[in-house]
Amino acid sequence: MSKLSFADKAGFISIGRFLRALSKLLLLIILVRLLSQFDYGTYRQVIMLYSLISVILILGIPTSIYYFLPKLKEDEVKTFVLQSQIVLFFLGLLLGFVFFLSSRYWGTIFNNDSLPAYLKIFALYPIFDFPIQAIAPILICFDRHRAAAIFNVMFAVNDLFAVVIPLLLGYSLYTAFLWLAIVSALQMIFAVVYVVRVMGGLHRFFNISMLREQMTYSVPLGLSSIVTIISRELDKFIISLYFLPQVFAVYAVGAKELPFVTIIPYAVASTLFPKFVLLHEEKKIDQFFDLWHKSIRKVSLLILPFFPFFLITAKEVVTILYTSDYLAAVPVFQIYLFLLLIHIAAFDSLILSMGYSKIVLFSTIIGLLLNVIFNVIFIKLFGFVGPAIATILVTFSITGYFLYVIKSKLEVTWNEIFPWRLYFNILIISMGAGIIALPFTFIRLAMWPKFILISIVFWGAYAVLLHYFKLLDDDDISFIKRWFSLKVLFS
Repeated sequence: MSKLSFADKAGFISIGRFLRALSKLLLLIILVRLLSQFDYGTYRQVIMLYSLISVILILGIPTSIYYFLPKLKEDEVKTFVLQSQIVLFFLGLLLGFVFFLSSRYWGTIFNNDSLPAYLKIFALYPIFDFPIQAIAPILICFDRHRAAAIFNVMFAVNDLFAVVIPLLLGYSLYTAFLWLAIVSALQMIFAVVYVVRVMGGLHRFFNISMLREQMTYSVPLGLSSIVTIISRELDKFIISLYFLPQVFAVYAVGAKELPFVTIIPYAVASTLFPKFVLLHEEKKIDQFFDLWHKSIRKVSLLILPFFPFFLITAKEVVTILYTSDYLAAVPVFQIYLFLLLIHIAAFDSLILSMGYSKIVLFSTIIGLLLNVIFNVIFIKLFGFVGPAIATILVTFSITGYFLYVIKSKLEVTWNEIFPWRLYFNILIISMGAGIIALPFTFIRLAMWPKFILISIVFWGAYAVLLHYFKLLDDDDISFIKRWFSLKVLFS
């Protein structure tokens, strides 16, 4: 058993996902400079379709690993892991056929004659990517958080080079997608071999009763993931229907949650999920909520200040990341920032750790229906930014419902399920730092010096306010020292 604290384990997963997200962001930054807006819009359409369709066939299997592995006996673990990987491989193969056979259809839907050729070559990618998606959950459940972080970074960096290098050498996006598939195949082989070594060898490939139980849990979870992805991407789909690929490319730049910010609550949820499962099984509700509140507090300290910071620097951020050609995306970017206010916890993960995957499915279906209605209405009322507004309103509504479910199932009060006072104290301090830094946004300076100046003022003010109002405890300070000194990386 690892001697790392839960904070350090979450730190490793967060750093790994941060670097992975940074690599993906860097890929987009490079692509907007290497490709025309039409080709970049086509690339984003391929990735959007993969995000939408892959979740249909992956059936929530990677997430189900968090729920089952902590509860299985030692002799059942190898069988469970191997059968999960085998099922994912064949589901990925099935998705490849779906992409290949439906490529003409999507080209017609998106008014993009170039799309079918790209989808046919991209059809190789899910065959190898599906098994890869189970690697991090497996390693986390084996208490190998450092290894999970390393694999996260390695996969993302390899994907970046697989796409960028062919383009830099003058090859087409078609060739880049081919190399992405080849690199993914090599990654899958390496990762699976490593996991087998971690487990200490192979065992029975299948246990039908165990597989049936896994599917009973994961299918509703997979269906809810389908609905969640569709709902999350619906605004971009609506924009694609109403506007040309060039306009979609601009909207897609703004309608993107900041990956290096939003990964933190999900990294924490991944780390704590097995613990929540055991505490709920043992009916230790006080410890359950104590751990829940502590995680919300730590994540809020990290996440909430980014809301006012990026709100006042939106123009600079979009220009620095995507060039001034995409400044029209700034209003959409600012609207999407409101999601940070609820991304201080993965509320659905808490419900899933209690075994209620069908409730999550029901809520996401209702959310999708509301999203369709409001997206259509709001694009007519507010135009280009309408779908973004609709997405925010529906997401907040579903989060409120998740809190109600937690309250009802565990029979606790509203004050017990969420640390409201602490949350609003951190938010007020964050907004205060934003108000202090706001006047500096009107200073006439070049883009980079101005952004650096605002950053120094804002984060300096936030640190001072945290210290003044004593919102950092000894554990927080100790955690900061360990990570800034890099001791935790080698301990």
